[in-house]
Amino acid sequence: MSPWWWPDGDGYVVGCKFSDSGVSFTTAWVRTERFLVEDKAGRAVCLKLGDLHGTAGLAIMALDGVKNALGAGCDSPMGTANTALEFHAGRLLALNEGDVPWSLRVLCEGALETMGAVKFGGKLGTRTFTAHPKVDASTGELLYFGYQVRLVFCLQLFQL
Repeated sequence: MSPWWWPDGDGYVVGCKFSDSGVSFTTAWVRTERFLVEDKAGRAVCLKLGDLHGTAGLAIMALDGVKNALGAGCDSPMGTANTALEFHAGRLLALNEGDVPWSLRVLCEGALETMGAVKFGGKLGTRTFTAHPKVDASTGELLYFGYQVRLVFCLQLFQL
């Protein structure tokens, strides 16, 4: 990953608990699909937006497409879940603009566990979700949007 593109990194949650005996801390990686693929490989294998800077970015994107077509690439979603946390409908959600929300559970001793990608109506549906949703104060509904940049659009931008 390019060091200047920090929003592309894996999600890492730090929790703290205050009590009469002091403060205790707990930490955990959000175990998204991308995290699990790269953890198993022991290295970064998935294309990240931070890899796509400059004119070499288009070549890297094309090479990644070929690798995926040959089954040698990383076909998991972005899976960063590193931007914000939101508690809604009894779930703690780890959010990022480039993927669905990931549900976390806080265990009794304070440990954090990734429960999985949040499904809407039993389906994953959209693959993007805003990292900054809003809760309607009168209905309690979670309001969000998602967007996705397509390769064709990116290539048209560079043909100017």
